[in-house]
Amino acid sequence: MQSMRSSQRRGLTLVEILIVVAILAILLSVVLIKTNARKHFRFLAAAQRKSHVLQLQKALSQAIVAGKVPQQQIPAKRDDAKWICQYSYRGLDCTDYPVQGVDFSFLVPDYLSEIPVDPEAGTGAITGYKVFKDGPFFVIITPPAAAPSSSSSL
Repeated sequence: MQSMRSSQRRGLTLVEILIVVAILAILLSVVLIKTNARKHFRFLAAAQRKSHVLQLQKALSQAIVAGKVPQQQIPAKRDDAKWICQYSYRGLDCTDYPVQGVDFSFLVPDYLSEIPVDPEAGTGAITGYKVFKDGPFFVIITPPAAAPSSSSSL
């Protein structure tokens, strides 16, 4: 009898198959949640960049109307775009070497409560955004290379 049972039991039982399928479903759901979280984070970072660029644009346009923008600091070509910075960096003015940026701290507190910093590329004094002029009247603010579609102009 024993030899007959062992020869008949070659496949998996229904319970064993269901347990394997359940484990695979759990693993698949964990993987899907992780990958969607990364995609969701990238989407949120892009939305935050767009919001920051618009905040900087509105504050800068108000400061331009009030005549409080040092226009000579903003470069005239896209290739010469400078980092937007907000205060001294490692004991140096952020407009000096190594940053050589445009100090936008004049926008605080009259036009902004604080200078927005990019969620991924910003570090301390450097906001992660760049600025340049496009002609005599337009100032372009661009986010890091990760999100070029959210650049804005005044």
